[in-house]
Amino acid sequence: MQVIKRKSKYIIIAIGVILLLIASGYLLYKYVSYKEETTYEINLINDYIDKEEPKEELKNEPVEEEKEKTNYNMVIEIPIIKLKKGLCKINESCNKVSKNIQVIKESDMPNIENGNLILASHNGNSSVSFFNKLNKLKVNDTIYIYYKNIKYEYKLSNSYEIKKNGNAIIHRDGTKTTLILITCKKNSKDKQIVYVAYLNRTADY
Repeated sequence: MQVIKRKSKYIIIAIGVILLLIASGYLLYKYVSYKEETTYEINLINDYIDKEEPKEELKNEPVEEEKEKTNYNMVIEIPIIKLKKGLCKINESCNKVSKNIQVIKESDMPNIENGNLILASHNGNSSVSFFNKLNKLKVNDTIYIYYKNIKYEYKLSNSYEIKKNGNAIIHRDGTKTTLILITCKKNSKDKQIVYVAYLNRTADY
């Protein structure tokens, strides 16, 4: 009986060690994948912001094939919450809250005078909850949009709650160029928060 008990104890220890190794390997895989995705995202944003005017191609020069990648239409940066994220064109498949910060189809681009750019994203703990820290924003905090070699600086004016029913009611000054950020209210299933920011100035980048 003692031998059987001893064998059972060793088997349990062996199973525990195997499970620990499997769990460690999985966590390492997730960490490496996250780092790779983060690096890839940073490179895409930097490519967009730092891109140069296209140079004239030299004749008979072989063109190196590039890996297919997302081409961002603009970039949003909110320094106070350390958010910097590329945004896709409205009609592209990556322009969804399930994948990215979504540019709402009724939006105007930043270069439209008195226009209204509307962005929406999740608020939670998932990998696509890019607006999970918007509640830290205060009046006069700065938000940047990079678009077509122009850096648009917005200042937060106010925020307010709306019901989460698929229709966002926007209250804004129609005589100003506006940026709207929409996300779910924390710890609420039926309310959203609308953040209203107005263009302060522009600069080349």
